[in-house]
Amino acid sequence: MIIGQAPGAIELTTGLPFSGRAGAELRRWLAVAGIDEAHLPYRTAITKCFPGKAASGAGDRRPSPAEVLLCAPWLEAELALVRPRVVLLVGTLAMLAFAAPAAANTIVVTTTADNPAVDGLCSLREAVVAATLETTIDTCVASTGGNTVVLGANTYSIKPSLGAIGVLRFVSVEGKGYKQTIIQQDASEAGFTSPGVFTVNGGQLNIIGVQLTKFRSRVLNVNNGATAFISDHRPAWRY
Repeated sequence: MIIGQAPGAIELTTGLPFSGRAGAELRRWLAVAGIDEAHLPYRTAITKCFPGKAASGAGDRRPSPAEVLLCAPWLEAELALVRPRVVLLVGTLAMLAFAAPAAANTIVVTTTADNPAVDGLCSLREAVVAATLETTIDTCVASTGGNTVVLGANTYSIKPSLGAIGVLRFVSVEGKGYKQTIIQQDASEAGFTSPGVFTVNGGQLNIIGVQLTKFRSRVLNVNNGATAFISDHRPAWRY
């Protein structure tokens, strides 16, 4: 399976992935590797709509993080149907959506409460902040080079009144699946609205195998060219 960034102007007309100049170059490379036109694998893209030209006029505009998130369920469905043994990622956006640092450290969250006080436990908030600062907060021990925050089969509360959880580097938050791991607004703050729950100002935030629910605030704010990717969820949010 080959996954690119987004359809171009020619693909918009033909309806066929990789039918433009970039596709011709890709087919030339594959031919050198011994894969001819008749045996090309399934081809698709991270986003499904032509994003338009870049403001500079040079090339196509790179899809925004919000557009990537909006198209993620379609890409997930394609992966589930095709079930590829090998995935070729073409372009930076495709690689960012899937690739994690090789030496990612694991931080296990040990409490479901959103308590930033030093109490000998590692909360979700403390784990993400430790990961993005690459430091130790309470019992959340991070390292350099990427960190993965691990959640169990439980319901984790977030208090928006404590402020947004900021991300500046590559951070992955991984649960046990949509039905087992839930992150929700703390019941004591049911009427509280804030500008955002997670604010990604740099790097990349991946949220995988988690259900996000009962938030009155925007779940994600992505700025400064950073990226975010949510998988195995059923969003009802504005990103």
